Amino acid sequence: MNRNEPDIFDPSASIRVSQANRLHEKIGESSLYMLMIIIYITVIIWVGGYAVYAVSWFLASSIMVGVLYFYTKHRKPRELSVDNVDQFLKGHVAISSITGAVWGSLVIYFIDFTSSFSLVAASAIVFAIALSGLMPGATYRPSYIGQTTSMLVPFSGYILLFAEGGFRIAGVGVVILYITGVISSIRAQRVTDESIFLGQLRELNAKVRGQNEEIKRTNEEKTRFLAATSHDFSQPLHAQGYFIQALEQHLDKPEQKTLLKKIEASWQHQKRLLNGLVEINQLESGTIVPKIKVINIADQFQSFVDEFEFTAKDKSIEFIVDLQPACVESDPLLLTRIVQNLLTNAFRYTPENGEVKLSVNQFGDDVEISIQDNGQGIPRDKQSQIFDEYVQLQSKTLHGEQIGLGLGLSIVKRLSKLLKVEIVLVSEPNQGTEFKLVLPASKRDIDPSQLPIMGHNNIGDRLIILVDDEKDIRQSMSNLLEQQGYQLIIAATPAEAMTGLAAHENIPDLLIIDKRLADDESGIDLIRDLREEVNEDIPAILMSGDLSTPQEGIPLDNVQFLGKPIGPGQLQRTIIDLLRQDVSV
Repeated sequence: MNRNEPDIFDPSASIRVSQANRLHEKIGESSLYMLMIIIYITVIIWVGGYAVYAVSWFLASSIMVGVLYFYTKHRKPRELSVDNVDQFLKGHVAISSITGAVWGSLVIYFIDFTSSFSLVAASAIVFAIALSGLMPGATYRPSYIGQTTSMLVPFSGYILLFAEGGFRIAGVGVVILYITGVISSIRAQRVTDESIFLGQLRELNAKVRGQNEEIKRTNEEKTRFLAATSHDFSQPLHAQGYFIQALEQHLDKPEQKTLLKKIEASWQHQKRLLNGLVEINQLESGTIVPKIKVINIADQFQSFVDEFEFTAKDKSIEFIVDLQPACVESDPLLLTRIVQNLLTNAFRYTPENGEVKLSVNQFGDDVEISIQDNGQGIPRDKQSQIFDEYVQLQSKTLHGEQIGLGLGLSIVKRLSKLLKVEIVLVSEPNQGTEFKLVLPASKRDIDPSQLPIMGHNNIGDRLIILVDDEKDIRQSMSNLLEQQGYQLIIAATPAEAMTGLAAHENIPDLLIIDKRLADDESGIDLIRDLREEVNEDIPAILMSGDLSTPQEGIPLDNVQFLGKPIGPGQLQRTIIDLLRQDVSV
């Protein structure tokens, strides 16, 4: 915290700083007001025939007002803070008290109990100065109390001790005036303190609102930028993935396939970078909402095990899979994402001829997912850092492989928190690393729709409508789908899709539609129109290069959102999942 600013969390210190600043700002106005009273009293005394005393009164009183003005105006620290404000205010109270003592002494000296004018003039001086501090605009009440105490207490005591007869009543009146003034000042000070504090709170709230608005604008700009760049980057990456797979079918020389593998590894790296950046943004903005259901973890994970087996073979790593049947209640896609990130990390840091193990076991009421490797391990003093964004314990490359921005484990941490999954890290340098994910076992029966699919290659004459305004994407995806035996209606626009549907005798089994088509046409509207045309709720995949699009923002049922670039394996799994109800088990 800047010590030169009031501490809003310490109200008394903050108020004192504000009062000191107020004293400094209003000292000219206050001094002018006191000089007017001094001149007024001087004129009264002069007219009464006490010219010498009038001059003495004027000079002494004016000097004290000048001292107070000079101290307040020129002795205030350049920047008031909680460290120096008390010293400044104490000085102001001290000078005010001395001023009151001087005035009280001059009044006592002037009193002549045998002269009615003297008593009236003295009373006028006392009451004028005392009442000036009771006005709502009085700047600093402690200074007023110090001033009136040093003036009225001696004055009232002198009258009570030396006055005779009824004149002593004036002394009692001065005491009452003093007590009333002190009580009124204390109450006024409380009102002033509350007013200052509320003003500071309003100022702070306005500042916080301004900062929140600025943060909101910055986040909106970041989201728009990310949406635009992710769309532009994901479109060519999406097409590349399918062209790479299609090209593999036409290569027969080992050196050609080796080169293609390197190209595919580079593509995978770019895809991970883009997905990681977007996923971090979605987690920060809260647009990812878990869809909890009962799932069999072993069956869920089996769908991506094949992909890592190819990775293991390519890197000469032994991949051990031990998936015992166990059911939990979680979001299957998000839980899969956590395990995939951890497996990717394990393969990345495991050397050639090393070992990676994925296991699922149930212990009592808990299900434990374990991802182990025998790689280089993580030093103890670094283990608390690995879940932070953009943290890498190694250089940009490892074993000749690019290792990205360091977002994978940060995503794991955030998704685990979202799903209420406990993460346990066990690692020692040169002894490998184990991540354990602990979830409560489900006490409910599994949803029949989550049972494993057998014979999922029995595609038959399944008809898919594929709509994307990018020619490369249509061509690359159609090549893959035709190789797998699907019938296709391929279109670039909604009009072409509706025409193709009308010309085909069968009702489509699946729609694969890009969310943002040319000429600002909507893929969501097209899905709705195609369903209305055949009067059936056809399952659909909605693709988008804008990876900030949340699944919850799709106003249609039975639609799976996939962010480009979509890997061929991911697309195949999603198609099988959506066609599940029509596949023989």
